[in-house]
Amino acid sequence: MLSGKVAKRYALALFDAAKLSGQLDIVAVDCNNIIELLDSSKQFMRFFRSPVIKASKKQSVINAVLERRISRLTSDFLKLLVLRNRENVIHEILTEFIRLNDDISGIIKVAVKSAVEFSDEQKQNLKKQLDEFSNLNTESVFTFDESLIGGFTVQVKDTVLDASIKRQLELLKNKFRQQSLSI
Repeated sequence: MLSGKVAKRYALALFDAAKLSGQLDIVAVDCNNIIELLDSSKQFMRFFRSPVIKASKKQSVINAVLERRISRLTSDFLKLLVLRNRENVIHEILTEFIRLNDDISGIIKVAVKSAVEFSDEQKQNLKKQLDEFSNLNTESVFTFDESLIGGFTVQVKDTVLDASIKRQLELLKNKFRQQSLSI
């Protein structure tokens, strides 16, 4: 719980600094790239989260590995996190920054699970319908889930729209149970 508050506070500070300097888009790209790096390299994540490794060593790694790939603002921010012993929540802070940036930009993340792969045309049609439904610009991540049997689910933040055959069968099963109990 505390790490969530810390992540929001630091993300907001980075967001304000990036907005003030006119670098929102650049810092957003940096954050996405660093998140991708942390997700793909568990060793890199463990390195930053390790309380045994000194702050100076962590800052040296930021200089050596990231400094040429990210903006100075992002690099300085990461070094500040290390100085303040907040490197264990870097991933959460950067994720929160992306969420803040998306909110300001009118972008909403949507997770779509389907029983079969969608064609590009189907993806575009669904995106258009989701854009109209939400009155926002949606960014969809499509995944395959054979347990759905057929149909698909759409998750927008905490809301799930379930148009799967699996769900329809569950509803039918419950309806039959209720009817058999009332007889």
